[in-house]
Amino acid sequence: MLDTGNPWQIKIHRAGGLAMDALRNANAGHVAAVFEHSFYIDTPAGLFCVGNERMYAGPLNVITAAPETTDWRASGLSCNLPVSLSARKLCVGPQLSFDLTDLKPWAPQRWPSPPAVINAARGLSGFRAVARAKVRTDGLGAFIFHDDSNTSSSPSGRLAGPAISGLRATLRRTFQTGKPQMPECCDLETLMGIGPGLTPAGDDFLGGMMMALRALSFPVFCADLWAGIEPRAETAGNAVSLAHLRGAAEGYAAAAVHDLILAILSGDVAAMPSAIEELDRIGHSSGWDIMAGAVTVIDAWLRASQPAPSN
Repeated sequence: MLDTGNPWQIKIHRAGGLAMDALRNANAGHVAAVFEHSFYIDTPAGLFCVGNERMYAGPLNVITAAPETTDWRASGLSCNLPVSLSARKLCVGPQLSFDLTDLKPWAPQRWPSPPAVINAARGLSGFRAVARAKVRTDGLGAFIFHDDSNTSSSPSGRLAGPAISGLRATLRRTFQTGKPQMPECCDLETLMGIGPGLTPAGDDFLGGMMMALRALSFPVFCADLWAGIEPRAETAGNAVSLAHLRGAAEGYAAAAVHDLILAILSGDVAAMPSAIEELDRIGHSSGWDIMAGAVTVIDAWLRASQPAPSN
């Protein structure tokens, strides 16, 4: 337990764009969730996640100088503690203070525009080859390989399979006609909320789909997909998942997701092993669930982009 008479002051090094918006535009909030190595703060300007020096970069993430061994729960943090913000300081309850004076924003690299089909085909094949020995399949990671039978041992996969098949059909129609097709409501309702945790596997999969649609320059289809997701995510009452989905709708996710989508679309197979190591740090299987959604979109786009076989 921290000594509440001597606030623990910690420097904040970096913050993602959505976290920066909240830090700049809110003056109060509260602790929304606490984990061993991170905690969420909810403000009227948005929700963000505070972690230690080993936290990965992402749109909602605030990386601090707290040691990797820091246990926020053991430090006395609990849900609903009041939070105050100023231009120079973030205070959490009576015992914890963060220095914002050296804060620097994090932003991901730009996507290749437009991506070359030949590069993306090489990149997707390379990603699948590298990922096969690393992927976590207790969520929806098996869908990276476009083989629904791979999910038979995963309860989440068995539940999600029909909905993902429906979304693939929607993607095919969109890319073949060049006109955004609205996903079936039942597919979104089935997928959302599948899996445990604050960011369920089904929600992560949909976030990955929106990320890939942004990367491939299909903002209208991404907006249509988000229009179907948003009201359902709001009704679910999971503020953490909703915040991550909103970020994905704008084209933002964890750095490893950006790095892997960029590597796939540019055909840079050499960059994938290190990015996959970082991907493995995102939740229990969230990184893989997000990439399953992204790969589903990229695969459908590639199939539609290939010339039809000649007779």
